[in-house]
Amino acid sequence: MIRRPGVHVVALVALGVVLLAADAALTTLVPASLTGIILDGARCLYEGQGFVSHGATLGFLTAYRHLTLPAPYLWYPFMPLVTAGLFFVAGVKPWLVLVVPVLGYLASGLALWALGRRLFAPATALLAAAVLMMQPNLIDTAVEANFTDPIMLALLLGCVLAVFVARQGGSLWWVAAGGCALGVAQYARSAGVALYVPILFLVASAFPGRRVRAAAMLFVPCALVQVPLVLYYWRVTGSPTFMPTYLLLFLTSSFPGMAANRLLLPPSALAIFQQWGGEILRKWVGQVWVHYKYFFTMTSPLVVAGAVLGVLRPARPDVVLLRNFTLVFYGWLVALNSLAIWDNRYLLPVIPFVALFGIDALRSLVAHAVTSPRARAAAAAALALLVSVETIDFYYQAVKRRPELARRRDDKRALARFVRASLRPDDVVLSVDVGLVAWETRNVVVGMPLDLATAARIRADYVPFNVALLSRSLPAAGLYNFSPEWERVVSGRQDFLGFQKEREITLPSGEVVVLLRAPGGSRR
Repeated sequence: MIRRPGVHVVALVALGVVLLAADAALTTLVPASLTGIILDGARCLYEGQGFVSHGATLGFLTAYRHLTLPAPYLWYPFMPLVTAGLFFVAGVKPWLVLVVPVLGYLASGLALWALGRRLFAPATALLAAAVLMMQPNLIDTAVEANFTDPIMLALLLGCVLAVFVARQGGSLWWVAAGGCALGVAQYARSAGVALYVPILFLVASAFPGRRVRAAAMLFVPCALVQVPLVLYYWRVTGSPTFMPTYLLLFLTSSFPGMAANRLLLPPSALAIFQQWGGEILRKWVGQVWVHYKYFFTMTSPLVVAGAVLGVLRPARPDVVLLRNFTLVFYGWLVALNSLAIWDNRYLLPVIPFVALFGIDALRSLVAHAVTSPRARAAAAAALALLVSVETIDFYYQAVKRRPELARRRDDKRALARFVRASLRPDDVVLSVDVGLVAWETRNVVVGMPLDLATAARIRADYVPFNVALLSRSLPAAGLYNFSPEWERVVSGRQDFLGFQKEREITLPSGEVVVLLRAPGGSRR
């Protein structure tokens, strides 16, 4: 194994570029859904309209202290802030939204490699970083959706790396740098708060004689970095923090699937618990079990099995410290994620550390079990193939889905042309795809609720829409549990606030989208 660090860096960057390019070749960036909201928020900043978005997220409407339209931006602010800066440099180009996630993806691999070199053999560090960069969830979120995941991961690994640099002879100012990264993570995703307890455990364990000082060096910069964010949330919502409360109600008996984010709910977590606390706790217990049930599916089962064996082996104090942190971190993530919904993507932050221990154990197993160099090489190749199964399947499935993805892309493009031709500058829209309408037309648009009663309340009290853009086949209808009333409205068999059909379009896939307008175009 080549030991020169520069060669390892080039190899990891090359691997990442190849993996991302392969995924990008199989998919097409379409400014719709959350991507469209991010791009619209960045464009509003670039054009001097303030930190707002024409896409009003339905689940956030009750959180605003005073709702104005376009609505103040409440999704994770990091992406539109940075993308707006890129717009100033290169102009308003949708593909610029990918720049920071791609850099976060590459930085994650390099940060894990740098951390691994301090604690394990160089080969272990290189291979673990490669395993991380091959994670389908990480590749997917770097070039398609949920762009904050690679950014969060890079910031987390940067923070952990800074703690070990300080522990291994560096200044405590490295811990302060890690605290800054931890603070920035809160801009990237509201779930950044989930990192505080495990990182505090790591710092307290790393500096037993200087725990208070080290913790202060971590959290003071972390808090200072977040002052603008806290002030913004206070001005917009009346609270120093913001978390979508509907997450707590996913998969409960009253809100099957993800139906809760299609309703108007109390903005306070306390109010949510007071009304549905029993259901949330029952869901939480069940989801904890689901996390453990699918323990070996969070990444390659072979790597996870290796990590389980690896944490049982005697090790140097620094490796023991990382092991204990990994166990605390995993348990903490499972507990918090179970309050929302089970998704292996939410366990992505713990995978880098699982990869380090798993690869180290597998390398040790091969070294001790196989003596012949040729047999050792064959065993290593076989293990590499097994570890790569999920990545290979990810690209195989992407190839299989190309016709379907092409149909979706063509549908989105046809719908974009339709809304640009159909909407007037002052129209306010109710639509399933908020991001697409906001980005393509700059019209204020609000998401589609579960039922007609909620839609009427939204129109009366929050967003006075005068246009409804409805599809005969509601996307993810089973996931969101849309009322069958909507299908009757689209087919003309049920009235909706007196709205009348003005136009319709048949998309390339055969799906029909209908544009309904209020009588006389009125917003009331």
